[in-house]
Amino acid sequence: KEPFNPTELKRIVEVFNTALDGTEFSEFRVVEADIDCSDACGDLGMLQFSDPESNPITKIYKTLAVQRYGDFGQFYHFKSVAIALEIIRSKSIQVSNLLSNQANDYAEFEEYFRRYGPIHKLIPKDRQLQTKDAAGGSEYVAVGDSRRPIDDERESIFILCFTKDSRNVRFWKQYAAEDSGVCIAFRFLNFNSKMFSNYDLRDVAYDTDGYRLDFINYINYHLGKEFGRQLLTVGLSRFAKFYKRGKYTWENETRLAFDFPYVMNSFNFDLNEPLPVQTDPETGRKYIILKLLNDWQEGNNISHENPFFLLTIDEVIVGTKVSDCDYQEIESALKEYFPRAMVRKQMEVKSYLNMLLSK
Repeated sequence: KEPFNPTELKRIVEVFNTALDGTEFSEFRVVEADIDCSDACGDLGMLQFSDPESNPITKIYKTLAVQRYGDFGQFYHFKSVAIALEIIRSKSIQVSNLLSNQANDYAEFEEYFRRYGPIHKLIPKDRQLQTKDAAGGSEYVAVGDSRRPIDDERESIFILCFTKDSRNVRFWKQYAAEDSGVCIAFRFLNFNSKMFSNYDLRDVAYDTDGYRLDFINYINYHLGKEFGRQLLTVGLSRFAKFYKRGKYTWENETRLAFDFPYVMNSFNFDLNEPLPVQTDPETGRKYIILKLLNDWQEGNNISHENPFFLLTIDEVIVGTKVSDCDYQEIESALKEYFPRAMVRKQMEVKSYLNMLLSK
């Protein structure tokens, strides 16, 4: 495709700003100086900004999915007593890929592409458009692979989910077996700034009304209709793994994510060295093992086992229905493997409310 002329660039600016006007993102309106659209993806029918950071969609993504590098507060993760003990004793936690997760994390990643992402990622790879005859006709022809591009992405994205809300009754009910499980409070002690390109620690962005990002569809409709292009946003799939519909807002989630192909292809760093991908022989679930720091002291260096950050167990909050025997077992395990960590029982809702009222 030919480079855009001044009139076309002006119209592109207009398309972006019309889409953004009246939304919560109007501050990211484009000025003509920002537009220098590269033709590098012309063969793919994609439009991209020569400077990805000037792309308003990139700016919006960073605003919605806030990066948490440098957050040294507690991040909570709910588990059964048995799995919590395994995490403590192994001084590590398993991080599963999206393709292994059949809960809402699996579905929400695809939901984003259905609403806003490139539709080709949802089409099976055995349905490729091929020339049919010498006259130039074409049809979709099976070529032997039923997987979709989005499935490949989900297989290579590994996530660990946290929340900042340890008292949420729904978490204790759904993820801690009706108050008979535990809430593990993790804490990041240090972040290796040289490794920031190899993982993300971001808040999840919630599509609160179901139309929060519809401006993307407006932009792509007009780019396609008027210029035969679609918008290419660098890191589109990176944002998709931080997207959820509004009905999950109650989770108040922060997500740690490793994206293997993105890292290896873009930064020439092989995550498989510190984090080799493993497969559960019984379920086929793919996971990586993230090492935890068990007995830290201020000034400890980043280890070769986990070159990204120092992560430790800061506290374990035990559900109200956990037996005294299980409580003592958790307490004993923490003393042995995480001697600086605390253990306490979750306060019942009535007791918690009474405490608040008494203040």
